[in-house]
Amino acid sequence: HPGFTTQEKEITASRYLERAVSQEHFLPVGQNVRGERVYTSRQILDQEQHFGESVAVLAGRTGYGVDGKILRASADAYALKRGFSLGEEQVLALGALCDERGLGVIEGRAGTGKTTVLEVLKDTYTAQGYRLMGGAFQGRTAEHLQSDTGIASYTLDMYCKRWESIDKTRTALEEGASQGKSAACLQKTLGALEPFELTDRTVFVVDEAFTAPAHLLHALVARAASKGAKVILAGDARQTLAFTSGDFGRAVTNQVGSVTLEDIRRQKVDWQRAASLDLSR
Repeated sequence: HPGFTTQEKEITASRYLERAVSQEHFLPVGQNVRGERVYTSRQILDQEQHFGESVAVLAGRTGYGVDGKILRASADAYALKRGFSLGEEQVLALGALCDERGLGVIEGRAGTGKTTVLEVLKDTYTAQGYRLMGGAFQGRTAEHLQSDTGIASYTLDMYCKRWESIDKTRTALEEGASQGKSAACLQKTLGALEPFELTDRTVFVVDEAFTAPAHLLHALVARAASKGAKVILAGDARQTLAFTSGDFGRAVTNQVGSVTLEDIRRQKVDWQRAASLDLSR
């Protein structure tokens, strides 16, 4: 209110906060670096808990491992196709991402060769009968992921909308609540949506995962956990974080670890490599 003094505004805000805390709309979670109390909402706290549970399910699920001979064959085939070989770091990263676990994370600055690793990963899992799907928070990033790796990619928001439509259509079919639509029409709708569904033969790659909002990563990880899909998160933890609450990308690395690429491979001249490192800090 324009007529309030600064002190009156502070008192009013404090009263509203006390009321919200007393009704458990906000919960104290500690202090910031200035010693001030920090709060979160019940909704965000529940979301973080459910996200952690889904991450644990993915990380604990096995059966996605690729034999070392197949990995070497994929790397050799890539070298023959592209005219250059993967670096030692990239080979180790590929092996880590293609291990038994249902969740993998690869970190690295721009130019370290993450996209190259993802392209070989796509070829490797495709040869094993898996279907690769790609996603990103921003549409331009999804387009680049698809053009650079050959993985069909869309925005995470679009996937979430498709999954919601799939669930609603399946429910209508199961309950017979077709709202004037015939079962054949609903089946047709479901068939058009099926390419966006996750299965236990899906490997889902997220590029620039650390910039994705918490609710989108939560929806993906929860869907993958329930459908049996494997998830690969790629990005740079030093990038600008999502503008929404939560830092779920970093939460995953804290929970399950990651493989990191350090060597700049895109730039071949020393000063260009140094500039790339400086710009990424």
